Amino acid sequence: MYRYVLVCALWIGMWTSPTWGQEDLENGESNKVIIKGKEFTIYPPKKLRARGMEVRDVPRDQNAAWVYIDAINAMVDLPEDLQETFDGATAGEWPEGEAGDRLAAWLEQNRTSLDLIRRASVMDEYDMPFFRGDTDAIIAILLPNLSDTRQLAKTLSVEASHLMSQGDADAALECCLTTQRMAYQVGNGKTIIEGLVGNAVGGLAQQGMMRITESGEVSAEILKATIAEMEDLSSFFPSFERMVRAEMQWAESFIDDAIEIPGSFTMLSSGYGTVEGLFPPPAGWSRLAVRLKRLYLPDRTVKKHFKEHYEALINATKKHEDGTVGMVIDEATLFNKIPAWDILSRMMLPSLSRAHELSLRAESNHIRAFLTMAAVAYKTDQGEYPPTLSALVPAYVPSVPADPMTGYDFEYEATSGEKPVVKGLAMVTRENEAELRKKRRTPAILNPRASRWRRYVQSVCDRYELTDAQRASAEAILRDMEARAARYEQVHGAKLQRLIEAGQSAELARRTDPLDKMFKELRQRLVAIPNDKQRASAKRSEAKDSNKEN
Repeated sequence: MYRYVLVCALWIGMWTSPTWGQEDLENGESNKVIIKGKEFTIYPPKKLRARGMEVRDVPRDQNAAWVYIDAINAMVDLPEDLQETFDGATAGEWPEGEAGDRLAAWLEQNRTSLDLIRRASVMDEYDMPFFRGDTDAIIAILLPNLSDTRQLAKTLSVEASHLMSQGDADAALECCLTTQRMAYQVGNGKTIIEGLVGNAVGGLAQQGMMRITESGEVSAEILKATIAEMEDLSSFFPSFERMVRAEMQWAESFIDDAIEIPGSFTMLSSGYGTVEGLFPPPAGWSRLAVRLKRLYLPDRTVKKHFKEHYEALINATKKHEDGTVGMVIDEATLFNKIPAWDILSRMMLPSLSRAHELSLRAESNHIRAFLTMAAVAYKTDQGEYPPTLSALVPAYVPSVPADPMTGYDFEYEATSGEKPVVKGLAMVTRENEAELRKKRRTPAILNPRASRWRRYVQSVCDRYELTDAQRASAEAILRDMEARAARYEQVHGAKLQRLIEAGQSAELARRTDPLDKMFKELRQRLVAIPNDKQRASAKRSEAKDSNKEN
């Protein structure tokens, strides 16, 4: 009987056909847009709002998204035989001879497009519209600009390489900064895919920044201005939590589509094929279809499963109080918590563990580029690289954050000699990502433990705005606890390392329990330092921040 109802409901879903008006948008502007010679129809904002989705009203002349579309349309296609040369220049290798001359000429052909990108990157508002696919279903929405956005970013990287070949490092660094601005505009879009594309574009910017900065050819003034803007841009980083919450908003519309929009469930269950307009029936069939679908798809319960799954992902990846990041997501366990009957959730919930890793990589690379520039600025002023990253505070950076890839301090090292270099701040790539991820699983022992404890003490000092005398007390407590932990690690460190390598997590947890108890004692001793006035002030600040988030 169940299978009979399911088949009937799907069949009726195929019989109903959505309608789409060709009306203009609410502000009277046309809903048609040309991108690279192809016409697209804007998904009306009022229909998105009806789905409960947040849509901002940004006039076109104030919206950077439309300027980027103009830049895409102004872009002259790259000749096929220059693709390899283009790729090399994107990575910072400007070609010599005829190939370099031709690539420079192509850049000049795209001067209008490059100027539009620069103009868009400094605009305050960015809100890329969605474009309609074959149906009203939210899953059919198109974002045709994303691949072209990456091409714009690569073109800026090529121009940066060209400027470096001409000895203009300041202008080359400005190209990378333009790319970084664009990355965070795109990355803070309304979908997770925009967040990931923004992070990829940001990676191009950061690679260029580090390469150009380490050349030693950037002026001190431009370098310091770039460091200051990178610090400001860090607050706009498209975090994994933000991307997941955006995905949550879309999920509700996906479920509504499966219930209410004709043919959408059939579309999902047949590889995203479209069934629009097969057998246009009377409107009454649509109402019957919705009622039948609700018999076998209890939408409120399905939405509950979606929400619980996404919240579990967010909680698993949040930074802990001690500064360490969430562990690698165990998605298999999370998926198994969804009841077997909930076919829709099991079929539609995406795997986001890779998106989480890419987000951590992007955030880490932003900080690595930022700290590399600060270290070079320090060397310009002092004649040598800083002995530690802490030496950059506060003259060059306000603070040194932990590495998002590990949750621990960056393993910074500065070498001296004829060609001094900085170690420990290299970009996170596919080659070294696995090794960094492995460190995230390491328990609180040795250097990671010391790093985590020290950051916790710093967070308490900042939270309660401790006086110098109180900070000295906090430091004394930390030294006492570190001495006790060091004695334990000296005796048991080798055994703990063998357990880590063997993957014996249960025994490892038992063996590190004394260290966890020491950390608990550290917290208890620190919390006794602030006075009543400082506690009340911290509580008011936290309440104010909470209200802002809500």
